[in-house]
Amino acid sequence: MQSAVLAYLASHFHSKKDQEKLKEIFQSFDKDGNGLLEKEELVEGYTELLGSKEAAIKEVDAIMIQVDFNQNGNIDYTGLN
Repeated sequence: MQSAVLAYLASHFHSKKDQEKLKEIFQSFDKDGNGLLEKEELVEGYTELLGSKEAAIKEVDAIMIQVDFNQNGNIDYTGLN
C-alpha cells in the first residue's frame, strides 16, 4: 500500500514503467493536482482503500514519519514530473 507514497519509493524503481505507475498512483491521491500529497489527501485515499478512516489515519501517520523529511505535512512528487 505504501506505493501511494511515490516520493519515497520512486528512487527505488529504476524502470520507466515502474516510475509511471507510481506517478499514476500519486496523481490519483493528489486531488487538487498541486504536486503535493497533503496528509488529508492521503487519509482520504487510504480510507477508500482500507474502508476505515481510523485505519487510514494510522497508516498515513506511519507513512508521514518515514517520508515527510522536512516535516511540512506534505509529500512532494516533483522529481518524476
